[in-house]
Amino acid sequence: MTDYGQRLQAAFAGLLTTALLAAAEPVGDPVEGARIAAELRAMRPATNTQWTGVLRRRLADRTAIEIPVSCHIFIEANRWLAVYNSGATTNGPAEKLVVIRRLDGGKEYLHWRAKSGVELPAEPEKLNDAKAAIPFAGSDFLLSDLGLEFLSWSNQRLLPGEMRRGQPCYVLESLNPDSASGGYARVRSWIQKEHLGLLLAEAYDAEGRQLKEFSAGSFVKDANGNYQLKDMEIRSIAAKSRTRLEFDIAR
Repeated sequence: MTDYGQRLQAAFAGLLTTALLAAAEPVGDPVEGARIAAELRAMRPATNTQWTGVLRRRLADRTAIEIPVSCHIFIEANRWLAVYNSGATTNGPAEKLVVIRRLDGGKEYLHWRAKSGVELPAEPEKLNDAKAAIPFAGSDFLLSDLGLEFLSWSNQRLLPGEMRRGQPCYVLESLNPDSASGGYARVRSWIQKEHLGLLLAEAYDAEGRQLKEFSAGSFVKDANGNYQLKDMEIRSIAAKSRTRLEFDIAR
């Protein structure tokens, strides 16, 4: 090889190494990312509330499954609780999930699952973090999805903002510090700037493969004149299934 060829090869190797290092290095602003994630974690409902609805799951073979659900929100002095209940169907028994969020940022999951029918066990299973990455009521929603667990990960980075559905959005990338355990390694979410509403989120594994896509649906005006989220959907890329959570809103 000529001297010129050796220099060209060395230059190419240097550029390749630089590109690989740049690709491996997380991008985005970690300070602003942590701030946005903290603001989202601090948000809580103003009053106790409740709603009913249905989980509609469509499988890869186009089989449709419906699971009745309800949710109660309880506000306490130093924490608030979201209590989800699913009814028993021919496809699975009843379940109950309580997501406890403390004002200091701590979170806990309490989960009950009947062995059959509607009778729940006396004591719940207490779950934290990755252990809550299990389906709720046989749907595509994980317990940790309902608890927005990715906002509690220690590595949050704010990327350049983008427009989604005609609205300016923050783009937040959340990196799982325990991605070796499987499940979500990275979640990228689009958050409406004005009200900090989560419009869209994409979850990826450690190899960069997309696992899930979450999207908020339409809004309707309730009997009090307030706009409420009518539905939201989560799509499983691997299972080729999707679950829509539809709310019954009095109008």
